[in-house]
Amino acid sequence: MDYPQHQEERPIKAGFRYQDNPWMVIGLLFFVTGALGVPVIWVSRAFSVPVKLLLTLAVTLYTLLLCGGFWLVMVWAYHRLAAQF
Repeated sequence: MDYPQHQEERPIKAGFRYQDNPWMVIGLLFFVTGALGVPVIWVSRAFSVPVKLLLTLAVTLYTLLLCGGFWLVMVWAYHRLAAQF
């Protein structure tokens, strides 16, 4: 299935932006910003629209999983500390 190209295909110039490097965008999303980095996916010319949708979904689920894990650790720690006082 072919998707229409909404962005002009341009070669990367010598002074390219970080969002044009796919590995830098993926690293930024999964190791630094989480769901706050979703706009970077959509600004990037390195990904097609289907890949952008997939990355948006993956980053959102990853962020929710991290937040849920953090919540569980905090509840566990609270109950351990509350039992001491």
